[in-house]
Amino acid sequence: MTSSREGGEILSLNEGEGFVSYGPIEVVVVEGEVEIWGAPADHFKVLESDVPVLVRALSPSRLGVKAPQPLKILKGIVPEEWEQAASEASAGDVLAVLGGVDVGKSGFTTFVANRLALRGLRVGIVDADVGQSDVGPPGTIGLAVFEEPILHPKLVEPAGLFFVGDISPHGHLLPMVVGTLRLTQLAKSLGADVILVNTTGLIHGGVARALKRFKLLAVRPTHVILIERDGEASHLVGLVPPDAKLRRIRSPEYASEKYRSLRRFSRRAAYARYLEGAAVVSYDLKEVRLLSTSLGSGERKPDLIEPMGRALGCNLLHVEESPDQIVLVCEGRPDPKVLKTVQELTGKEVRYTTGDSLRGLYVGLLDDRGFCSAVGILEEIDFNSWFARVKTKYYGVPHAIEFGHVRLSDELEEVGRRGVWEA
Repeated sequence: MTSSREGGEILSLNEGEGFVSYGPIEVVVVEGEVEIWGAPADHFKVLESDVPVLVRALSPSRLGVKAPQPLKILKGIVPEEWEQAASEASAGDVLAVLGGVDVGKSGFTTFVANRLALRGLRVGIVDADVGQSDVGPPGTIGLAVFEEPILHPKLVEPAGLFFVGDISPHGHLLPMVVGTLRLTQLAKSLGADVILVNTTGLIHGGVARALKRFKLLAVRPTHVILIERDGEASHLVGLVPPDAKLRRIRSPEYASEKYRSLRRFSRRAAYARYLEGAAVVSYDLKEVRLLSTSLGSGERKPDLIEPMGRALGCNLLHVEESPDQIVLVCEGRPDPKVLKTVQELTGKEVRYTTGDSLRGLYVGLLDDRGFCSAVGILEEIDFNSWFARVKTKYYGVPHAIEFGHVRLSDELEEVGRRGVWEA
């Protein structure tokens, strides 16, 4: 039941009732006891529009609420299985959370993490859901480590990031598995007592089966949590390692179509958190490596730019050659027949991209351990000076710049993808 008051409303909740809402939201407990994502709270404010909060009454309660949208009160908003899973976990455990899209994996992970922190355990969350990242920017696998309950993982400074550079695991199975393993190892080295590994919603098809199988083999979980609506992930049961305890949980009611609709701007807001207010920084590519691209891996061939450009029917900006490839940067697309001829004559693969294709490319700035220090947007590569200009909030000198697979506009909207033909 609700009643209005200046600047908000008074919301009455019975024991076990609650709601899910996105920011901006402010809640003040007037009477009773409530928790947010499993942690007691008497007052909290979330300003970020992509951060969800789950509030549950532990006793009959009255709340002062300021929220941008009407709140739907749900009974039994926290499944009993969440409480059971949290009570079973203990120091040394690794919990892998599996399930389809929007079944409540992130909510379960946050709730259990807070419950464990309340027991005095140091908790690590490895968020391997690159499309809807709760820890770190989109296109990264993120690690959060904490000892006190949190409002939400999105509001925790990442303890480590691994750059994948895409919002889908398709085509990136190796970095998905390696990144998840590296951050799980990092969590242990940082003293995490319990680690929760949240995964993508990709569960159907051969790619999904392979990804889940090898990710489970890599992190060696003690518990596997399988969250489903109606048995849609039952085929994953056979992938659970025999020494891991399997718990199957039904998706909570709040993880509905209406709940999903609130997330439509979530990724753009996440990009903004890590890129708004960024400045353009120049990096000397003679000192900073390029990764996940063929560019920079060979010897530059400036004398071939003009003759090869004439033969290919396009203006070439850059030519380089390595033992296995010839790499071109063009204005426009070159003649495919001539490309094939060059490949046949040299016995080398010919890869190319365009100057326009490089602009707006989402990139990761990596340290010398291969972890991601920050993300950025590639503005351009000056092929004469061999400098890269990147819009980023990072002001150190990275060990490497890794190319991603998404292009972003100035407004941080996803406007394109890096083509399979691109160098």
